[in-house]
Amino acid sequence: MAGRRADTLAGLTGHGVKMSLDDFGTGYSSLVHLRRLPVSELKIDRSFVARLAVDNEDAEIVRCTIDLAHSLGLLVVAEGVEDDETWERLRDLRCDAVQGWLVAAAMPPQETTAWLRARGEHGWRRPAEPAAAAGAAAAGTPPELEQRPSGRAINSRPATT
Repeated sequence: MAGRRADTLAGLTGHGVKMSLDDFGTGYSSLVHLRRLPVSELKIDRSFVARLAVDNEDAEIVRCTIDLAHSLGLLVVAEGVEDDETWERLRDLRCDAVQGWLVAAAMPPQETTAWLRARGEHGWRRPAEPAAAAGAAAAGTPPELEQRPSGRAINSRPATT
């Protein structure tokens, strides 16, 4: 049975389907899955992300996880981002994308489609804040990326239910 599942996943990725390893660091999302599954993206569980700003051990786990994923050629999504301080720390750690209440509430697929369409050709990237967008334009940063007060960008996306 496991061989059939692996063949199915390999077939899907062969057709351009991207796979994410969800809730990494908890439960059944172990390191062995990074070798056995054809994933292109690793999602760090919110239990680590939520305490990033207040717990040095969680911050180190998040940093090491991002570094590991990048060394394997994977994109990294941090789940459960709810405040600017966490957003900033993840940006500094080179996290590729975030999910959480700071971006949008979880929504059903139909609403997600409308949410994405409302953002135009740049899809799930959160629109820039007006003041930061003006500074980014002068610096040559693409305006479709979310700009924080520092003027540095990080991608964001909604979670689906």
